Amino acid sequence: MIGIIHHLGIKKWVWVTSTPILEYQASYSGLISPPSVVPLFLLPFTNQMSYAERAQNLFMQALVKFAMGFQLDAISRLFQQKFGDDFPTIKALLPTASLHMVNSEELLEYPRPLPHKILFIGGIGMDSPKPLNGEFKEFVSNSKKPIVLVSFGSVAKASKMPKHWIDSLLGLFHHNQHLTFIWKYEGDAGKLAIPENVFVKEWIPQTDLLGNEKIVAFVTHAGYNSINECARAGKPMVLVPLFADQPRNAKLVEYRGLGLIV
Repeated sequence: MIGIIHHLGIKKWVWVTSTPILEYQASYSGLISPPSVVPLFLLPFTNQMSYAERAQNLFMQALVKFAMGFQLDAISRLFQQKFGDDFPTIKALLPTASLHMVNSEELLEYPRPLPHKILFIGGIGMDSPKPLNGEFKEFVSNSKKPIVLVSFGSVAKASKMPKHWIDSLLGLFHHNQHLTFIWKYEGDAGKLAIPENVFVKEWIPQTDLLGNEKIVAFVTHAGYNSINECARAGKPMVLVPLFADQPRNAKLVEYRGLGLIV
């Protein structure tokens, strides 16, 4: 895309990512990422790393930069084959972005050196919480106990979890009868021994529930959108990271004092 932008003669362009700042993005666009204090996006480290963690962070940053550089060089060769050897490399074009929009919350992220061209847009697509309706309104209104929301996002289906995970959750529900749980479970819940204090649904209005005063905590997989929504609602989190950026997100939430990892 960047090569096409250059070929069309577009002088001003904006780089938009659906994630927080990626280290390859930083390294090829003039952002400084000291490996001693800026953890790699996919590592579950804070900015207060041990010596061993810093060494691992340095190695992984170098590895990611090399891997991405290899891909960018391959793309550059395609453009040069089409438009001539004097066509700039993608690495040379990346720093020409007028603005970087990154999907993260500035007040939630770790401190790091930043140029003026970085614009944080985390939460820009979040809807404001709305009053509950239907069966959710009825359930929450009738509950005499504090309510804990349990959801692991839209990618990892709760019904596909290992049996011992599901058994652990059911045990958690059973041994905390002073609480009520809303559990997002995509599957046939009739096959499970669901305690009476659990309300099971395949879909939940997560933003609206988090905005309700009766919801007191959120058990989450630590997807970035989920932690953004929960942070805005001011609810504590119990974090169960599964894959990809989730261990890093969970560590970030714990670092900020907004939740605990289990």
